[in-house]
Amino acid sequence: MLQAAKHLAKFPRDFTVVFVAFDFLLSEDAACASLGCGSESFMNEWVNSYWSTPPTTTGVIVMDTIMNFNDSRESQSLPAGFNVLFPNVASSITSNNNKGDFLAAIGRPSDRDVLDKFIQSYTALGQPEFGVQNIYISGLTESTVSASDIAQYSDLMRSDHRTFWSRGIPSIFLTDTANFRGYMKTCFHNSCDDMSRVTDKMIQFAGKTTQAVIDTVNKLAPSSRAGVHRVDVSLLGVLGTLLWINAAFTV
Repeated sequence: MLQAAKHLAKFPRDFTVVFVAFDFLLSEDAACASLGCGSESFMNEWVNSYWSTPPTTTGVIVMDTIMNFNDSRESQSLPAGFNVLFPNVASSITSNNNKGDFLAAIGRPSDRDVLDKFIQSYTALGQPEFGVQNIYISGLTESTVSASDIAQYSDLMRSDHRTFWSRGIPSIFLTDTANFRGYMKTCFHNSCDDMSRVTDKMIQFAGKTTQAVIDTVNKLAPSSRAGVHRVDVSLLGVLGTLLWINAAFTV
């Protein structure tokens, strides 16, 4: 998130771009659930205090666990029922020997513009060893999500994008699938998820995602001056722990 902010801040823009690191976990059983967890508090308090009237939002990009790359066979598992909801994505992963070598990009019809621009930006960077799975939830046809929607797609709404979806704000969710991949199946939210796990491949994987986010925001909120910036991947090693923080980019 900080690398993206650093590069995107180099040129003035005709749009407001907000970078947010949310605290706490968005879930009904979280300690802050009755008070307003990170993204809920952000929308209810910060946005309303910063703008007298809610702004028109082009899109939000939420990153929640994006660094765990694992190209070992059978390192990737899928949520129950995923193969029924998304048979093509499930078939693609299965035919690749269930390797956790991809980023999941999740969105709905209302998020199509943001999702398409991100997929285009990510694909254009090359590095095919770091794949992307476009998880397009075509069944969510409304601009907002209901309680039944959240129940049906619960495993795809486990981060702060759900707050924005509930308010009808275009938002996409980028994730390495967290506890459905590799060592995170046992280390998710546990002390064994530490920097000793990080590999060069993971850093490069996060680097590609970060550059794709930069390129996507440049498309959604063009700068007033021409310019293309590339992430210094070596610096991402220093900032690696920060990339696990829930982060949103609001344009």
